[in-house]
Order: sequence, then C-alpha cells, then structure tokens
Amino acid sequence: NMNNESKVIIDNKKALLYNYVINYDETTGLYGMALLSDPNKLIISKKYKQIDYVEGSDDFIVTTVDGKVGILGKDSLAKVDPKYDSIENIDLNAGLYLVKLYEKYGVVTQMGKIVVSVDYDQIGLDSNIDDKNLTSKYLLYDNCIPVKLLGKWGLYDKNGNKIVDTEYDSVGCYRVQNADGNAQPLVIIPDLNGIVLGKKFEAANKSSSQILYGIVDKTGQIIVNLGAESIYKVVFNNNTSYYYYSSGQSIDIVKAWREEMKKRESGESKINSSNTTNSTTTTNQNTNVVSNQAATQNVNNSVAQDTENNTQNAAQAGSQAASEQNNSQVENQDESATAVVSSSTSNS
Repeated sequence: NMNNESKVIIDNKKALLYNYVINYDETTGLYGMALLSDPNKLIISKKYKQIDYVEGSDDFIVTTVDGKVGILGKDSLAKVDPKYDSIENIDLNAGLYLVKLYEKYGVVTQMGKIVVSVDYDQIGLDSNIDDKNLTSKYLLYDNCIPVKLLGKWGLYDKNGNKIVDTEYDSVGCYRVQNADGNAQPLVIIPDLNGIVLGKKFEAANKSSSQILYGIVDKTGQIIVNLGAESIYKVVFNNNTSYYYYSSGQSIDIVKAWREEMKKRESGESKINSSNTTNSTTTTNQNTNVVSNQAATQNVNNSVAQDTENNTQNAAQAGSQAASEQNNSQVENQDESATAVVSSSTSNS
C-alpha cells in the first residue's frame, strides 16, 4: 500500500541480511530506512542522499543533501553528527571509523569520540603493501594505528595514545639488500609483536642519504634500534624466518632475540636465588639491566661494545662531574658555561 512516489530498494544485500531495507522517495531522490518485515515503517526518515549499512553493527553511515557524512543508530539518533566529508569503518570489533574533513584524516569511535585528531595526511598503510602477515592496513596487532603527516610516519594505539612520534620515513621495509633470492619485504614480525620502522639519515655533506631500519613492539617500545640496511623475511617449506641485514651480514632476528631473552632470564634467576649483601644485590641488578639492554640490541652484534662504551661514558661523566664540583668551590662559574661542560660530558 505504498504510494507511487516511493519504493523499497532491495538490492542492498548487507542490509537485507539484517532485516533492513532502503526506502527511496522518487520525488525528492532521497533515501530512508525501514524494516524488511514492515517496509512502510521508517526507522530513518527519507532525507539522505545515501545510506550505507555497516554490517553487524546496527549502524548506518548517512550522507546529507549538502554532502556531509555521519553515523545513525537504528533508533535514527546520531552517533556521529553528519559533519565529515567521508566516513569508513576500519575495525568493527573496536568500533573505529576513519573520517575525512578538508583533506585531513582522523579516527573516531562509533559514538563519535575522537581517537586520532583529524589532522593527518594519511591514516593506514599504503594499499599496495604486500605482507601476508597483515590483516588490516589500519590496525596492526589489533592495537596500532599508522598515521602520516608531512611525509613522516608515527603510531597511535586504539585508545588514542601516541606510542611512536611522527618522525619515521617508512612503516615496513620494502627494499631487500641481500643475496637471498627468496627474500621478501615486510611490515610486521608476529613472533615478536614487532613493527618495522625506517628513518632516513643524511651524510655529513648531505650529498647522499640512507634509510636505516629498526623494530618496535605493539606498544611502541624499541626491540631493535635503527641500524639495519634492510629487514626482510624468507619463507621456506611454510616456515618464515626474519632477518636483519647490515654490513654484508644477515642475522636471524627471532633466534637472536630468544637467545638473549634466555640469557636475561638466566641472569634474573641467579639474582633471585642469591643470598648476598645489599651491595652485591645492587651489582647483580645492574648486571640485569645490562642484560636487558643486550636483549634489545644484540641483533646488530654491538651489545658488548655499546655496554662497555656506556660504562666508560658514565665513569667519565662521574669523574667530570666531581671535577666540576671541586672547581665550583674554588671559583664561581658562569651557569651557561657549566651547561656546556655538562653537555660535552654527556656526549663524550
């Protein structure tokens, strides 16, 4: 018993599966939404240029006559006010939507709460990235949202916390420099919950530059410092190995990490089982810190040297600090001069 100026659109298969049909007004050219069981009973009035049902959410992405996009619930109430240029669901489980406004992008929840401010040039990895481990270009490990601003990449978590600053030139390594013909580019290392990041470094004379790669985990903590010429994977007999390549050598990242973790755990066990004086306990704890540093840096075979250098630097800094204190008792020093000395000491 519908009038001749409106009709039910039944080609929206997603909506039909959930008992919804789009109702079209032929006079105005606008759309509403009704229940399949009662097509004449509108749950969303016929005033939108477009209505898209978000499968499994009871959410409807609607476009107004002036081209603005928002989200309505099945009760027709606005969850996200129609004020954006576009909206796209990027993760149904987390209820996250990519929004665009004036050529900038952000992320909001299905209730309109801003997760990532609408200030970025791009959100989500490039569409042409080929890494079979990726399940979403928008949400890595169900937590990390890649963002890009002025050519630099960073990461937010899905709660809206910035976990990696926008200072990297690449998320993932797409340039494989090694002799293995089976090497493949990659973005993530699931065995470590790792994400590969690359940063460009220029030569002193700025005549050349090179991107060096490192790895952070899904909370943004560093696993491997920047230093690899490339990080890649090799798939053989359905087994995947991940490698760090530098100075003509390839290191199995996961294997090296696990070995260092075993060493660290062994060191912790010795500390926990020892019955020593407070002085000895402090020494063992410091040793454990060095071991923990080794677990994050050993993959480039520089842990021992780095630790030794850090120790020497600390000793030099302490000696210098003591010298400065003695000098200050003899004569008054200009505050800015002291700052320069301190800075030089820290860089020694």
